[in-house]
Amino acid sequence: MLETVRLDLIPLLIISSGILHNICIMNGDFLETILNLPEELLEEIRMNPRN
Repeated sequence: MLETVRLDLIPLLIISSGILHNICIMNGDFLETILNLPEELLEEIRMNPRN
C-alpha cells in the first residue's frame, strides 16, 4: 500500500495511476499475463469485464 502524508498530492497520485493504467492497456500489457492465472479464470475475466 502506498502511503502519502501530503493531502495535496493525493489527486495527483490518483490521476497518475489512471494514466499509467491506460498506457499499459494501450500497449497490451495486461496483468493476467504476469500472474499466470488458470485458463478458466482468464476466460471468466474476459466474459465479465469490470468496465
